[in-house]
Amino acid sequence: MANLKPQQTSKTASGVPGLDEVLSGGLPKDHLYLLQGKPGTGKTTMALQFLLEGARLGEKVLYVTFSETKVELDAVAESHGWDMSGLSSRTFGACRDHGQRKPKYSFSSVRN
Repeated sequence: MANLKPQQTSKTASGVPGLDEVLSGGLPKDHLYLLQGKPGTGKTTMALQFLLEGARLGEKVLYVTFSETKVELDAVAESHGWDMSGLSSRTFGACRDHGQRKPKYSFSSVRN
């Protein structure tokens, strides 16, 4: 049987203090990541940290959400003191209808 060595994967910084150390250098590049969890567990916070770190490093980034508007994302960023001014946002679909929440489709990407 051949002695197989694990292939070295290039990694990218997560933007989350301490997480890159735990992950031995960051998240593997060129992958899609889905964050799942209950409300209040930090999914949006972590996703925005990752997005902002990628933008800071000059990478093209994309954030897709089915539950938050640009106003809500900006509020999360502001609560952490993060600047989202270098990012553009688009919202698709109805966000509110007759006072009831409807599915929201938003994304943010770096302006070129």
